[in-house]
Amino acid sequence: MPRGEQCFFCKDCRKRIPSLDPHHRLWYPFERVVESLTFYYNGQSFGNIMQTFDDLHRENGRRITKPTIWRWVLNYSPLGNAYARSLRPALGKVWLADETAVFIFGEQWWFWDLIDEKTRSLSPRI
Repeated sequence: MPRGEQCFFCKDCRKRIPSLDPHHRLWYPFERVVESLTFYYNGQSFGNIMQTFDDLHRENGRRITKPTIWRWVLNYSPLGNAYARSLRPALGKVWLADETAVFIFGEQWWFWDLIDEKTRSLSPRI
């Protein structure tokens, strides 16, 4: 850490954290945030994620609570969404069409989608 740079000092773990670190206010390792987002977007509930962390990790005796996981999902999902939108898969020339009947207020509508045969990627928005 360069001399004269402001930093924070954790009295529990005795760790110095530079103020420029975007995750300097996290009580838990950033890996827990990534794990919680992965679990959440794989369909786990906040309670199941909390129980998993209780079973696998206890960070300095602190329990990762449901509200903490909820805040992580709210705060870090836009970053993941921006990253996912920047990805461009290598698409093939063969597409599979899929249709689904959707009933909205008793009226039938058809939803059509195209899926790349090799990558199973949905068609890009036009």
